[in-house]
Amino acid sequence: MRLLTVVAIDGPAGAGKSTVARRVAKELGFRFLDTGAMYRAATWAALAAGLSPLESEALSTLLVDLRLTFEDDERLRVNGIDVTEAIRNREVTSQVSAYAALPSVRTRMSRAQRELGEAGRLVCEGRDMGTYVFPDAMVRIYLDASPEVRAERRAKELKDKGESVNLDDLLEEIKARDAADSSRAVAPLKRVPEQHYVDSSNMSQEEVIKALLDVARSGLGSAA
Repeated sequence: MRLLTVVAIDGPAGAGKSTVARRVAKELGFRFLDTGAMYRAATWAALAAGLSPLESEALSTLLVDLRLTFEDDERLRVNGIDVTEAIRNREVTSQVSAYAALPSVRTRMSRAQRELGEAGRLVCEGRDMGTYVFPDAMVRIYLDASPEVRAERRAKELKDKGESVNLDDLLEEIKARDAADSSRAVAPLKRVPEQHYVDSSNMSQEEVIKALLDVARSGLGSAA
């Protein structure tokens, strides 16, 4: 099997994957692919169209016509509309697992991700990057943190945006998200022995980035 020069980072919601993966990509000189944003974008589009998280002809049509465009690894457009901030709202956050569990959504997003990764020199993060989309990635990492720590981090993000938060509610949302992501029928969130395990619960962001870079550079060797 030909290995791709891809660093695939998986882990549960709120583990900080997107932020640190972006930094890892920059340090390595690789492209960054925010796959979580892709699923959020599909969820946003379905909600905007009034579609429930159920398989339907209307959803299939929406997915076929869905055009996702990343600009400078920062901004994301859905059919020309900038949704970078919109896909992070509470409604999308609470619904994304339900839509992401649908086979049609996962098939569409996974195909798009795989196509983007074929060229290599890519850092990606999500729930199933190293287990389903890129099992042939040169580096596969599972980034974890306790539910309590993830809830506290999310609460801080929301407070910094001026939103009111209830820590207990956030913790329950995260636990429910974990259960949904881990139990879905198609490409569930799971940890496999081939992944390097990193628990960031008691680590600063810079410590996490250094740990991931050490793993990535070791696994990539001369490809880095």
